[in-house]
Amino acid sequence: MTTPFLLQEHVTTTATTLIIEQKYWSWFKNTGRGFTISKQQEEGAEQTSALLFTAETRIAGKYRTISDYNGTLLFHLQRNKLRKSKGWVLTDPAEKVLLQLRYSWARPHISDVTFGPDKAEPELTIVAKDFWWANLDIVRVTDKVVVGTVRCTNMSPGFLSQFKVTPPIWEVKVTEGTDLALMAVVTMGISDAFSQFHGLLL
Repeated sequence: MTTPFLLQEHVTTTATTLIIEQKYWSWFKNTGRGFTISKQQEEGAEQTSALLFTAETRIAGKYRTISDYNGTLLFHLQRNKLRKSKGWVLTDPAEKVLLQLRYSWARPHISDVTFGPDKAEPELTIVAKDFWWANLDIVRVTDKVVVGTVRCTNMSPGFLSQFKVTPPIWEVKVTEGTDLALMAVVTMGISDAFSQFHGLLL
């Protein structure tokens, strides 16, 4: 059983770790709540990271453009705060719908991922491993295989997480045969919902 992909060239052939970092918002610097997505790699005894994608934000986080490390536009990601089944909609530059992230208003979180047209059945589901939605599994629906494990690395545990004042940084452990672009997009939705759950407007 294979996991759907967005970009064939980014389907990993080995287990891979992504670092997905949300940026600070600054009115003075005109920066939005964008992201950088990097891949961890070993170089001898040292651990380094290579930039894969960037996401820039417009319209108060409602619209994002996702590009590769060369600046080539890959996707548009639009957020619909009043919709559940289409909480986030990803399209290609020609506006073809590629996937949708379902949003839950009760304890805000991403619940599942559907691909292609409306009314498609979910192919991935998001399972929280703690109350704060800081540790999650991305699970393939058909066979219950975990294709990605997502963890916030800069969050205080328990109730203290309500007082977090810095944007989330996510470590995403991706299994072999999974699209890194797909995992990046899903984690962006997770990060947005996480920030909303914790009352952050970053």
